[in-house]
Amino acid sequence: MADAITGDSGTWTVGENWPWPQVKFTDYYTLVFAMVSTKLHLFELYCTTSNVWVADDMQDLGTAATIDHVDVASFGMFYVISVVSIGTGPNSVTVDTFIRNPGTGTPLITQLPTSKAPECMTCCNFKGQAIMGGIVQDDANFGDLSLGWVAWSGIGNFDFRVGTDKTAGYAKVPWDKWGTGLVHKVKRLGDTVMVYGDGGRMALVPVSEPMVTFGVQELGGLGISSGNHIAGNEEIHCFIDTDSDLWLVDAKLKFQKLGYREYISDLTGDSSNLPVRVSYLPGRREFYICGGDRGFILNESGLAEMHQLATSVGEYRGTQCGFFLDSEDYEWRLTSDTIDLAQRGMKTIGFLELGINHYNSTSSLRDVYVSADYRYDYQAKQDTFSTLDFTRLNPEGAAFVNITAPEIRVKVKGTDYRNGSLNLDYIKMRSKLSDKRFVRGLYNVGKTSS
Repeated sequence: MADAITGDSGTWTVGENWPWPQVKFTDYYTLVFAMVSTKLHLFELYCTTSNVWVADDMQDLGTAATIDHVDVASFGMFYVISVVSIGTGPNSVTVDTFIRNPGTGTPLITQLPTSKAPECMTCCNFKGQAIMGGIVQDDANFGDLSLGWVAWSGIGNFDFRVGTDKTAGYAKVPWDKWGTGLVHKVKRLGDTVMVYGDGGRMALVPVSEPMVTFGVQELGGLGISSGNHIAGNEEIHCFIDTDSDLWLVDAKLKFQKLGYREYISDLTGDSSNLPVRVSYLPGRREFYICGGDRGFILNESGLAEMHQLATSVGEYRGTQCGFFLDSEDYEWRLTSDTIDLAQRGMKTIGFLELGINHYNSTSSLRDVYVSADYRYDYQAKQDTFSTLDFTRLNPEGAAFVNITAPEIRVKVKGTDYRNGSLNLDYIKMRSKLSDKRFVRGLYNVGKTSS
């Protein structure tokens, strides 16, 4: 990787300017969206033989504070940029769309609309065909297309006029009622194009008979609140729905609800109103779900909080790249799922034993603490759990936690996960059923659970 950036680059640090800067790697260009004073600018980067990044300032995209997100569709040396601002009213969406003309001849950047293409909130490349969503236009060539529509260009060109190219076309999304629906994102997934909006999601499916076009497959379910809330590649997407639940969907359009609402809602409901960004690192199959104060990483093992808050991630020549903000929160924390031992009565938790390596890189005992969440009303919301004070684990890996409740969650934390390796193999819980109102038949009054 290059170790320096030169050029008219403004201030390229993540801090009070969250969620900027952002990097996007296309097949041909490395693009950065970064601040210059109060404005957001588009830069093209290239790496010299001296291992230095050079940044060319390509376009002023407007006042950064008003911009919700940007979207990029890459077609080799040609790309499309959509810049979206979303207010609070039904007619408060502002869109600026730009295209990069190939080569070095001027103009390098042209702003849409043109007679061949409208502006859009989002755009993607589907096997060389341009797909737009959230259309903004006032040209008779494009009929009644609006923010609740998707459109596709002719095959092999960037012309959306159906009267000129019969392979061009458009469709209205099912959640666009009386012209109020939005399309936040169009993105290729396998042999389809996923369409995500404020009222739902659907898929564009290519068909060849009776003519070459796209069919609409309605998928139901909740939509997304922003184009920032979905990321992925042609194999998998991850998105946050409008209820703050996390989802995965694969190329076969198989949806998997992961949930994690209790964590994601802390980001989406942040009183500071910092945007939440979902980014994807395909080489590691990791999704980063980050706000300006907290961030999580989703991989095949599940969801975990992290101290690196990513505005964007990617890979350049096999190396992980991106822009990160260090939250400086290095404490590691683990909370179990809710435990009731398949009995609704009161149970008492005593000793906790942990199979844990809690020595640091200098063979000193690492500080590890245990606690428990508990609640008495199973119908209450998740945030009604109460928490015991934390107790330090002894050198043998055990601690006494005394709590009686029908529902319990075990909690473990440590001071700094960066300091040496950390392995937690099991948690063994000594429990006693102190309330036998619901017991029918024989029951072992003392149990050990792992």
